[in-house]
Amino acid sequence: MRINKTRITAALTALFVSASMLSITAFAEGENIVIDAVDVIGEVIPYVGVTEAQQTAQIKVPEGANYSIDYVNWYIYVEDEDDYYDFEDETFEEGVIYAADFYVIPNEGYEFADDAVLTINGEDTLVEDFYCRVDADSACVSLVNTEAKEMTLTTITEIDVEGFDLPVAGQTLGEILDDLKLPEGANYELMDTGDVDNPTCFELDESYASVGDSLSPDTVFEAGKIYGFQVMVTPKFGYVFDANAEITVNGSTDYVYEDSNVYSSGEAFVGFVYEVPEYVLITEIGVEGYAEPTIGETVEENLASVKLPEGANYSIGSLDWGVYDEELEDIRVMEGNEVFEEGKQYSFRAILYPNVGYAFSATGSFTVNGDGELVSEYSWAEEFESYILTECEAKPAEEEPEDEPTDEPTDEPTDEPTDEPVDEPTDDNVQTGAEAGLAFAGIALAAVAMVATKKRK
Repeated sequence: MRINKTRITAALTALFVSASMLSITAFAEGENIVIDAVDVIGEVIPYVGVTEAQQTAQIKVPEGANYSIDYVNWYIYVEDEDDYYDFEDETFEEGVIYAADFYVIPNEGYEFADDAVLTINGEDTLVEDFYCRVDADSACVSLVNTEAKEMTLTTITEIDVEGFDLPVAGQTLGEILDDLKLPEGANYELMDTGDVDNPTCFELDESYASVGDSLSPDTVFEAGKIYGFQVMVTPKFGYVFDANAEITVNGSTDYVYEDSNVYSSGEAFVGFVYEVPEYVLITEIGVEGYAEPTIGETVEENLASVKLPEGANYSIGSLDWGVYDEELEDIRVMEGNEVFEEGKQYSFRAILYPNVGYAFSATGSFTVNGDGELVSEYSWAEEFESYILTECEAKPAEEEPEDEPTDEPTDEPTDEPTDEPVDEPTDDNVQTGAEAGLAFAGIALAAVAMVATKKRK
């Protein structure tokens, strides 16, 4: 075989550049771990009809290897000329002979042995030794001349997109797109559409024609408008879509756009259309756990028990108490640590917001603890915000009840004689007056001594 200078030059240049980038300080800090075997695995034999990029994507290294694929060069071998030509991103053809150089680099802290064994899929039969090169931080594993082979493709007959929750008014597009996914184990994947979003969404008119450009993730769905979602998918390596594959969303055809199909180029377009319903109106608006303030109680203590009725389709934005300020001649919002005082006029306020897909009815009814009588006439509601107000004065704190006197008889001491025996004094336990006086005098002297000792200290 004639030596191909171009191919050798490419291999040597790659190794030289890689070696020149090696950090000298890395060796100064400590010796690298030496790798004495390099294996390149995957679909190394090209398939007819596959592009260079698709084929290269199937080339990898064993799991847990301490090196990785840097890049791959493919060549066309022309037998009559006994020479190689660079193969650009074209499609591999039947009857054409190809070769490749797989460039591998070690992970940080590792290096290749100069005599490292180079294999492809664990064997040396596919390795062209003449073009292989290896040094400490780069290796070129070369594939022998080989003819592209036919691929037996597995046909995909069902295409599904999961995780599509029907959008509601007030929800953002991002919340919907974040949940879209392909079924686990699917033999197809999201297509790389370059700068075009995938999946994406458009606003549609009544004829389902798009209105404007694709929508940004922060777009808020509006009630009554129609939106179209589209997802482009492509089969994985070794698979192909059936031209009549069934296309579903969440396993159903309910919202699938009629033009969803498999293109002649092999990709599939999954489209689904949905009209956002009008807001569900909330006609009963209220809070529970409300208590009129007590003199001496703080605002924070009072509001701690306020909550929403179970199953409410709205949330609390804020709770507060206001007090009429004579200097301002207006209601002033109180601080959480402020204390309720006697004789002042107070106003409770709950600001509420509807959940996504809901709106307050302007004619809705208000309750506090289920009672409409506690609600101020100034309470109001508009579509996306509601105020519930009450008015009152602080009430006195409840006093602790005093112990009531009872008519129960008490045990009075009596001088009634008893039949109990009385211990008669004996000579052993009876002190005479003189002995008792001496004992008392001893205790008194001891006490005086303790005081004197304390004073000396």
